[in-house]
Amino acid sequence: LQPSGGRATATVGGSTIALTVPAGAFSVPTQAVFTDASSASVAPPSGGTVVATFGIGFYQNGSKVTGSFTPVKVTVTNASISPSTTVYFVVDGTLQAVSGTTVTNGSATFTITSDPAVELVNAQALAVPSATTVTTGKPFILEGGLAGLLVVAGGIFLALALRRRAA
Repeated sequence: LQPSGGRATATVGGSTIALTVPAGAFSVPTQAVFTDASSASVAPPSGGTVVATFGIGFYQNGSKVTGSFTPVKVTVTNASISPSTTVYFVVDGTLQAVSGTTVTNGSATFTITSDPAVELVNAQALAVPSATTVTTGKPFILEGGLAGLLVVAGGIFLALALRRRAA
């Protein structure tokens, strides 16, 4: 990446990661290094599912860039990303939700100002109680009995009406 800015892309696991670096973010040519961090992933909260875990590092003349820098846009593309996906930075073995993320089906976009380890997590699907339970019996008995009573009453009134007409 040149001081004039640029773009770097890599595939890590099943995800494509694209960096968009603005002009002036780095004063000298800088190398972006993408790493698979799945072996260091942190258990997601509430039984969620990890979609991707990766690291991004920046190096100048072989030395790691430390401290913070101008925000760099990161876009992660993966078919498993959904609007319920949360982007986290892994900090000291814990997950910290990244604010200002844009997540759509298949894509998550956020900015970084240092070289983080990142974990994308899909929320656990919640079961809807009684969603697949068949409920029969009681409600039908009352409604069916009332319907039968109305049919019988209608039949009696019809028979009486026809009898009066015939007489």
